[in-house]
Amino acid sequence: MKKIIAIGILFGVFLYSCVHEPMDGESFSDPTPYVFSTPAGFPPPNLPSDNPLTVEGIELGRRLFYDPILSADSTISCGNCHAPNASFADTSRFSKGIRGQFGYRQSMPLFNLAWVNEFFWDGRASSLRKQIHFPIEDPVEMGERVGNVVQKLNQQPRYRKMFKKAFQVNEVTDTLMFKAIEQFLLTMVSSDSKFDQWRRGEVQLSQQELYGLQIFEKEIYNTTVTDVRLIPPPPGTLVGADCFHCHGNRNNPFFSNNFGYQNNGLDAVPSDSGRMLVTKDPTDYGKFKIPTLRNWGFTFPYMHDGRFQTIDQVLDHYEKPNPLSPNLDPGSIGKSATYGLRLRVYERTALKAFLNTLNDTAFTTNQRYQSPFR
Repeated sequence: MKKIIAIGILFGVFLYSCVHEPMDGESFSDPTPYVFSTPAGFPPPNLPSDNPLTVEGIELGRRLFYDPILSADSTISCGNCHAPNASFADTSRFSKGIRGQFGYRQSMPLFNLAWVNEFFWDGRASSLRKQIHFPIEDPVEMGERVGNVVQKLNQQPRYRKMFKKAFQVNEVTDTLMFKAIEQFLLTMVSSDSKFDQWRRGEVQLSQQELYGLQIFEKEIYNTTVTDVRLIPPPPGTLVGADCFHCHGNRNNPFFSNNFGYQNNGLDAVPSDSGRMLVTKDPTDYGKFKIPTLRNWGFTFPYMHDGRFQTIDQVLDHYEKPNPLSPNLDPGSIGKSATYGLRLRVYERTALKAFLNTLNDTAFTTNQRYQSPFR
């Protein structure tokens, strides 16, 4: 009996040593758990149970995010279209992929993704791992096959070692590659804007900024058609911009209405079908994901096709009558479609002052999110 037990122990040790086989004479301990800190005022994050965050996994994901090895010609990385100084969006209207090709939608910013369930403007990816797969194999973006990327990574001792440290495996796989990048993206949290500091009681907002917040959260001026055409709101009347219908109020830390989909009246006949491309539902024609207003000062140009370069151009769009396109949002856009918002100059200035409090430079300059290749 003792002999059988001894053989069993030896066999177990043998199996463990195979799984934990050192590379280049090195031995690796278990990955270091990463403690995700939920910011004040944020709900619990939606972290994947099958991909626990580790220091080693996050560092591996950061390197992969910035490495052009993911593209067919080794010229394009994720960081090319999602730059830190742009809050991980792209300041070009359309991002440039391999062979100088351009896409047809603006790159969305990447932060606070631990609270997002659907990705891209049309929501075609239901997880970060699926989202990562799309640009790699898109012929315009990276133009590579995932299998080829895995093969290239396996040929590099540095990456084999990093995967060993992060996942305790001897070979790179596509699943683990996606998991590593997912880990890095999940840690990218923006929660230290002036607005956040105000919510935490650390700073005060100016009277102009507070006035802008009220305008942001208030319905449009409620009056009759005759009054709208002939009589402006009396001086001192608080005119609302109705932003909160799509972007939430001060109690919504994401400044997006659950990242839903709306048609905001950009075109009478949208050339891009938007969400309908995914759902095949005609009621989704021309609808796109409602983006966050956090860090808007870094994420220009705006809208799904990057048609507006400035926030003033965005406000001009809502100030004027909107095209009565199919599936127009019945909330703020539908109510103001005929006459526009009609904000007065000082109200518009106050609204922009409040929006500026949503910019988080601590996030865009955070060294943990910068390229390791610098």
